[in-house]
Amino acid sequence: MRTRTRASLGSFRRLRQDAWTYAALCLVRPYHSGIATARAQPLPFPVRQALIQACGKVFYYKSGLLELFASAGVPPASVQRYIDEGHVKFQIGRHLLDDLDQRGAHGRRVQEQIIDALLGLDGPADDLADPKEAKEALERLRRAAGKRAPDARQAQEVAAAARRNRSDLQRRAAERQAKKIQALRARFAEIAAIRDRQARGYAFEPFLRDLFHAYDLDYRSSYKVGLEQIDGAFRHSGRDFLVEARWRELAPSPTDLFSFAMKVEGKLQGTLGLMITMVSPRPDVLEHIAERTRSVLVMDGRDVALVLEGQVSLPEALDYKRQQAAQEGILFASLMPAQAA
Repeated sequence: MRTRTRASLGSFRRLRQDAWTYAALCLVRPYHSGIATARAQPLPFPVRQALIQACGKVFYYKSGLLELFASAGVPPASVQRYIDEGHVKFQIGRHLLDDLDQRGAHGRRVQEQIIDALLGLDGPADDLADPKEAKEALERLRRAAGKRAPDARQAQEVAAAARRNRSDLQRRAAERQAKKIQALRARFAEIAAIRDRQARGYAFEPFLRDLFHAYDLDYRSSYKVGLEQIDGAFRHSGRDFLVEARWRELAPSPTDLFSFAMKVEGKLQGTLGLMITMVSPRPDVLEHIAERTRSVLVMDGRDVALVLEGQVSLPEALDYKRQQAAQEGILFASLMPAQAA
């Protein structure tokens, strides 16, 4: 009898303990759940919009924007994905904030770190971004996020920190670009070893896309306009370019160049064409085409090699070729004399 009573008392104590535990959990769970939900709330709309605007106004180059997001905890591959898809900086910022929204409290912390990283600058992150627009965008973000501006005593220290942050972003962007160019140089050699012409052509097109992206040039991969096949397109210095990509053993014929010129001239006035051919056209062919059209520039395999070796950047090469065509009427201005000069 005593044994049964003790067993009953023990069971009762365990039940009472379990009941108290369950009651405590019922009280605690909503509290903790509320905290988690609060932490995972998306950024307020004014802050979000100000941050997106700052992404587009503070940076001219997407590479710097990538480094800023990376410094705040966003994987570089997540940013590169939207760069490769051809999104502009405002869109990249918006898409990444949406992605971080899906990551709950951790994503919200990263969003706050992005704000702090942006406000660690006091103006444009690179030389080509507009200083006035960059400063205004940062001030709007500061006000929207409820961050206090530094007082007069802190101003000098904050300015020095901003210069360091800007220099650090540029250094890391340059290092990442150098690694990309090195990888592209290896790919270029691999493509050269491909014997099948069609397979080589298929490999060449994504290579060009990645080469242009490495220099922060928006590049559209091959597409069709009606029955017309366009190998690529990009925009540089306010001009739109169509691309014809050729990796063949023979130089382009007059028909090849003229057909491409007709594609270019069928687009909006002011559009230029860039034929990238491993074998440069013969001088007499270029003269023949120049008598009929001056809408096509030519870049050959040696030009591409100089870019991959780092002796001249791709934007510099494009500027030189366009300048020579505009001022001298030269459709194929080799980069060799430009590099030597």
